[in-house]
Amino acid sequence: MFKETDARLFYYQNRQLLLDIFIVSNFMFATYLRIPNYILLPTLLLSIWWLFDFKKSIKSLSGLGILTLFSCISFYSYRFDFSQLDRIDDFIPVSALFFLSVSLAISPYVKRSTMKLFCYFFMLEIVLALVLFLTGNDNLSGLLLNVKNLADYEYELPLRGVHVLSDSATVFGLNSFVLLILNHQFFKNHKFYHLFLVLGILGVVLSGSKYMIFILLPFFLFKYLLRQKIGFSKITLLVVSVLLLFVICLVMLTSLSFLNVLTSQRLSIFYNFYKFLSENFWLGNNSMDLRMSTSSGKQYHAHNSFIQVIATNGFIYFNFLAILIAKNINRYNYTSIFFFILLSLFNHVIFWGFYHLDLIFGFIVFAINQKNLIDE
Repeated sequence: MFKETDARLFYYQNRQLLLDIFIVSNFMFATYLRIPNYILLPTLLLSIWWLFDFKKSIKSLSGLGILTLFSCISFYSYRFDFSQLDRIDDFIPVSALFFLSVSLAISPYVKRSTMKLFCYFFMLEIVLALVLFLTGNDNLSGLLLNVKNLADYEYELPLRGVHVLSDSATVFGLNSFVLLILNHQFFKNHKFYHLFLVLGILGVVLSGSKYMIFILLPFFLFKYLLRQKIGFSKITLLVVSVLLLFVICLVMLTSLSFLNVLTSQRLSIFYNFYKFLSENFWLGNNSMDLRMSTSSGKQYHAHNSFIQVIATNGFIYFNFLAILIAKNINRYNYTSIFFFILLSLFNHVIFWGFYHLDLIFGFIVFAINQKNLIDE
């Protein structure tokens, strides 16, 4: 009886911490350990549980729900195939998964403490990345293999970037940049602010992602101009103008083919998706793999969140979703959303579905209580 009472007391005193661990670890296991994303079923149920609390429903969630229903009808009517049920997103459209991410993000279960735990996880991954880089490995399996064969240890600095727990160096770099965004958004007066700042920069650099390393410059320019009490509209205009001027100079001094190589063939991908979108513009193609196939059979996503959501769900869905997000931008979350958008221009960052970055993005955009977005 004593032990049972102690366990209940421990639970009630630490239930938010336990909930944070449950949510963060659930997303991280599904994202990093290559476990089938059925592991997300418990957190999916948590999202659905929140949806049934109609007293706490909000207009943003209702509007997004209507858009999602529209997209689901298209998915189930034209593209659903029982023979391809390997993952959650083979059964549930990605738009519905994104809707569930947002519903969980604005629920009472996700708080600033959850965001802090995500920061700790990214911090741990960056520390592991530093160990890998200094020992001449680009992933943990390579390090373990080298440790087992110390006599034939292969040491070569992984200058192209390290993977760590992520499935690619780009994903690791993205998570490192998100650490910088979360640090700016929530933890300006936190005791780990400078630690998060240094580790975030270090993680982006160690990832070797050219685009995210480049975006570090406007990120710190934006923060500097904010401290000078310059308005958001002027800062945005200045940062965007600098970026456009840089791109124009780069094209004039080199060529589009060089720029295509520099961006890892992304210009070619964008062009192929332009042709693809011309056939699937208004309603998208709702493909179960959410990817476009080349003539050789190779599949790839658009490497751009906005192009991908149009390709998948169509321009009508994208337009209403963009309006919904724009209506929820305010002075507290503007900087974070701005850099989520910049990151999304050359990577598929948001609108993946039930994904940890969608959860973080949804929390920043749709959080009801603005105290969640104000630095303590």
